[in-house]
Amino acid sequence: MKTMRLPLFIAAALFLTACDSGSGPKQAEALTKENVGKIHDGMTINEVKVILGDPTETKTGNIPAPPGITVSGTTYLYRKDESVLSISFVDGKVAVMGTNMQ
Repeated sequence: MKTMRLPLFIAAALFLTACDSGSGPKQAEALTKENVGKIHDGMTINEVKVILGDPTETKTGNIPAPPGITVSGTTYLYRKDESVLSISFVDGKVAVMGTNMQ
């Protein structure tokens, strides 16, 4: 079931990126492959912030889930140049993440 959520999540994150006006502050200098590799399911928001710092953007509401399931949570978006990392938290812990980093 987890593998089904990831493609939906990545598509949603890329859609949100396309809708962004780009007016937010340029943050997330810690957005590197090495740091992204340190993030895993179950980490708290504070644990993620220690590694990546404050997100570029925060959204609260429904997060991507399999069809027919509604899950509320908070999504942090980190951007650096063309790279985007999207991390969704449910009950304050990492539930889903996706990135376009190569």
